[in-house]
Amino acid sequence: GPHCMPAMAPASMEIADGFFTAPSSPEFHAKGNRSVPDFDLGCPAYHPRSAQPKPGFAGNLTAHQRHALERLRDRVAEEDLWNSLETYCITPAEDTDAHMLRFLRARAFDVEKAFELLAFDLKWRDKMGVVELWRAAPSEVLGVDHALLQHYLPSWRDSVDKQGRPVHWSKQGDFRVDKILEHVSMDTLHRYHAWEQEQMALRLRQQSADTGYRITECVAVIDMRCWHLGLMTRRAMEFLTAQISSDNLHYPERAGVAVIINAPAVFSFCWNVIASLLDHSTKQKVHILSSEVYWKPLLHQLMDAEEIPEEYGGRKQAHMRDLLVEKEPPKLRPLHEVLSDQGALSAAS
Repeated sequence: GPHCMPAMAPASMEIADGFFTAPSSPEFHAKGNRSVPDFDLGCPAYHPRSAQPKPGFAGNLTAHQRHALERLRDRVAEEDLWNSLETYCITPAEDTDAHMLRFLRARAFDVEKAFELLAFDLKWRDKMGVVELWRAAPSEVLGVDHALLQHYLPSWRDSVDKQGRPVHWSKQGDFRVDKILEHVSMDTLHRYHAWEQEQMALRLRQQSADTGYRITECVAVIDMRCWHLGLMTRRAMEFLTAQISSDNLHYPERAGVAVIINAPAVFSFCWNVIASLLDHSTKQKVHILSSEVYWKPLLHQLMDAEEIPEEYGGRKQAHMRDLLVEKEPPKLRPLHEVLSDQGALSAAS
């Protein structure tokens, strides 16, 4: 396979819908990974347009960081967690070392703290049934017609940026958590969030397999048009807090960049709450741009026009509800009907 880039980071760049199950790509697996002290063997190179490898990433480690990685490998072996780790590795995007490095970076290369976080995550994944989540349709996860979420939280993830990173688009301006909770439990909503994150992880795996590059980070574009303080209910804040906490614990170092667009002035109240929950590294990756004059050039800097939905000035057809048009919530179809349709669709594809 292609070699990893040398340990010198290139000049950094100016900026830094369906569901599917991606097969693992064995030809990309790094062989004998556990005993190899550095990353010259068998791992795909980073995307040439990315600023990778940044310090602390595979291919750009100090002696101290390499030693920490070796000690974390030993801890995983001692606690007999290798099989679990390999199950959840999204090769070829990440081999076991790259997976462990995310947890080390999240804990400033403190081996014991990183191990604690990693072990906690692996147990959570077993309990959550993440392997089943990979294969599940969204309506299965919710236990109701997915049209419910697409109405209150329109989202779309069929695009990539110029570095090959998958992009998740969402509109938060009518995200009425209390209305959604009339149909599903809070636990189900948390499980759905985990499903969404796992779908993005599968996109990383697929993108890495398709391009032959190591693609390990995601991009989020979050449209706040129509957002108002009335959406910040107690239960909405409870969900938001749990969501950020879950991302910190189970998806560390996954964010490439987040662009929040069309943010109204009152959003600053909500942002203060969110910012207090984010770790420093993630906070640095968030750009909040109220005016189209600012966010449109940024989106075009990050993505080709073919990857940007038409409503945001690109050429891609994306089917997301227009929040400026008043619309009644959809009449939800019975779950068995939705699932049999989805079964027919996946059988046909």
